[in-house]
Amino acid sequence: MMRQPTYQTRAYESHHETSAFIAGIIITLLVIAIILGVLLLLKKNKENTADKPGLSEVIQGRYARGEINKEEYESLKSDLLSPEVKPTKSNKKDS
Repeated sequence: MMRQPTYQTRAYESHHETSAFIAGIIITLLVIAIILGVLLLLKKNKENTADKPGLSEVIQGRYARGEINKEEYESLKSDLLSPEVKPTKSNKKDS
């Protein structure tokens, strides 16, 4: 003869099912939030890099404005084209 579940047993089982369901929803929402956060960061990073001019455009602009002379421009340009860029006095920022 099988025992019928008591009220306490059914309530206990129901409570665990509800807790598991809520935990599943919370985990799903957390995963969605993480994915959206990563996508948002990637989008912002892509926008930031698209707005910034490249180094060659920067030195061309400085040369056009007269901030550097032709010798410095050619030196910086050759540095950009070389595989290893070494800091020089002309391209260090003054503190």
